[in-house]
Amino acid sequence: MVNERNISPKAIGVPVLVKTFPVGNANVYPFEEIVVRPLNFIGFINYVRNYPSNSDQYTSFLYTYNVAAQYVDNMDDLYLPDIYYAFYLFWGISINDNLTFNVGYTCDVCGHKNSASVSMVDVSFKYYESPMFEVTLGGRTYQCKFPTGRKIREHIPKLIASGKSKKMDFDIALLILSFIDFERRAFEIEQMVLNATHDDIVSLLTVLSDYILPPAKEANLSCEKCGHINSVNYYGRIANDFFRIFMENRRFVTN
Repeated sequence: MVNERNISPKAIGVPVLVKTFPVGNANVYPFEEIVVRPLNFIGFINYVRNYPSNSDQYTSFLYTYNVAAQYVDNMDDLYLPDIYYAFYLFWGISINDNLTFNVGYTCDVCGHKNSASVSMVDVSFKYYESPMFEVTLGGRTYQCKFPTGRKIREHIPKLIASGKSKKMDFDIALLILSFIDFERRAFEIEQMVLNATHDDIVSLLTVLSDYILPPAKEANLSCEKCGHINSVNYYGRIANDFFRIFMENRRFVTN
């Protein structure tokens, strides 16, 4: 059961139109907007102190999902790319209510430590025309659909409990969940994906990159010292180091 004291009041949240989401832009939801609320103090303490550091991808994702779902409306109904986008909004508004924050990065060439101001609108995400996509294996085309939060929440714990998660990375598990026939032919699809060879490997790698991995694009930023253009993964940085970025932005504001 959700402890209400851990949840910020909905009134201080930010309403976001779902048509701005990677999949939501295709008019696939029965609701027009969701409200994203920032972490309050007790929620922040619980999130940071209980975060499963050094855990597997499955556990980390589910932990973030279960926390974010308390602050983001309709999380169970969102498709996978929109879940990643909702995570990003949740982290962003928790750092700063104007959805702007600073992120540091080290230049790949000269090692200079740079600091870049990031606005949520500056970060580019992929957009999809439909939640449906296809995978071609062995000359046959299979219909897939991004799993919803509900489907992920229901099936990923089963993979963990069964030990199957040790056989595959998290993104591969999400791809397997995406097959339309997964509910009916789970084992067959799992084996088909895990044992793919030759051209099918390339096909699966392309699908993972285009559809399953977080849809945030890297930003190209110029080093303030040497001018080298660095590719910076804002999404990965905030996902992996939320607490440090939160605290650094507090120092930035006070200086």
